[in-house]
Amino acid sequence: MKGLFHFHLPPSDPGAARTSGALAAAVSIAATKKSDSDKVLKGIKDGCNGIIWRNDAQVVRIMLEKRYSESPGVRIEVIAGKDDSA
Repeated sequence: MKGLFHFHLPPSDPGAARTSGALAAAVSIAATKKSDSDKVLKGIKDGCNGIIWRNDAQVVRIMLEKRYSESPGVRIEVIAGKDDSA
């Protein structure tokens, strides 16, 4: 099973001007500030246990992208292999 995880974070940063945050979202700049991708990913994978897959150990390949966006959220794409059963 392969999981594609797209994290979309709000562009506003308390230490930055609002316009620079909007610009970051408009040009799709990678989000390099907190939260740590691996910690967010673990929570999402654990939350999918029993819903998308039996156990997150079934996921054998992960692609993760963290970007700024005016529409924050998480998009998850799961691609099951021919030998996978969820």
